[in-house]
Amino acid sequence: MVEWLKHSRVRDDDEMPTVEAPPTQPETDEIDQAMVKAAIAEWRESKLYPGEGGTRFFDLACKLRDAGMPLGAIRTP
Repeated sequence: MVEWLKHSRVRDDDEMPTVEAPPTQPETDEIDQAMVKAAIAEWRESKLYPGEGGTRFFDLACKLRDAGMPLGAIRTP
């Protein structure tokens, strides 16, 4: 590992490729209530899957976002 570090070089910011961030919000202002209800119903069933709570909670947030909910509304209980 030390040898690798000795022979490596640090990139200047000018050399770093630019990458566009993916959109974090859908382009519509409408919230698909059917998708929201389905996502919440699926989340409520997560207790049947021990050990998957974190993943299923993240999936819930993604599905609410995909349904058109703004981030602030997803974060608000």
